[in-house]
Amino acid sequence: LDLQGKKVAGFKLKHDELVLPAYRTLRDEIAGDVDFRIIHLRRENLLRRYLSHYVANHVTHVTLAVLNQSIPEVPPVRLNPQECERNFEMVRAREKQFAELFANHRNFFITYEEVASGDAKRLAALQEFLGVSHRALTTTTKKLGKENLREAIENFDELRDYFASTPFAEFFVEK
Repeated sequence: LDLQGKKVAGFKLKHDELVLPAYRTLRDEIAGDVDFRIIHLRRENLLRRYLSHYVANHVTHVTLAVLNQSIPEVPPVRLNPQECERNFEMVRAREKQFAELFANHRNFFITYEEVASGDAKRLAALQEFLGVSHRALTTTTKKLGKENLREAIENFDELRDYFASTPFAEFFVEK
């Protein structure tokens, strides 16, 4: 990794990528070099994560919108409860797997929700973890999904009932 005179350089890898055979060498190199600082960015609400993933891969094929780009209109989608459950379990398992793999590294855990809300305390802690000076963080990207899950998911009540007595029930609490 050539820092090109920069104090800090970074890159993003998703768990979905790190489990692929093509990434094994890179994964092993990162795991073996404890000088890497690892930021674990996760979603608090796995339903929102799965919905975003589903819409990007099956409906809009759009993963990012910046500045003046338009956000595609998305009709309510119907999600399969069993596929949701498999995805929730897979995400939790991978979070655990990579927390264990990088346990000897300097790690920082933060949620997408903390970043998106601009949680000043958490963002300051993140910058301190990275060893960079504190500054306001900004982005040119725009949020793609609807805030209201009931409006975004055609069979929201069916899913809520399916997950009612599971550890995933909290993802269906309407605020």
